[in-house]
Amino acid sequence: MILEVSPRYKDGISSLEKILNDAIFIDRKVKKEYFLRCTINCKGEIFGFVDTNSEQEPLQEEIQKTILKIQGWQAGMQNGETVDSFFVFHFKIKKGKLKIL
Repeated sequence: MILEVSPRYKDGISSLEKILNDAIFIDRKVKKEYFLRCTINCKGEIFGFVDTNSEQEPLQEEIQKTILKIQGWQAGMQNGETVDSFFVFHFKIKKGKLKIL
């Protein structure tokens, strides 16, 4: 089901990118794309990461750990009520920087 209002980070994606880039060292040689799925519940709590890639890498683990520490997630809404929902991150890493697509 597609929600009326999707879950999101309160300060926006660009702010989230800055937090992640400031917190995580990424070697400039790394060039990758990752998809990570998680749950954001009706209270705005984020948990339950599922790696959609074939094998977990240390960088993915570091991204997950950092995201779990970040507060300020807003739950999705359906029929005027907050609901539990999935959120999929698409990360592109290039030249030592992480971009959320």
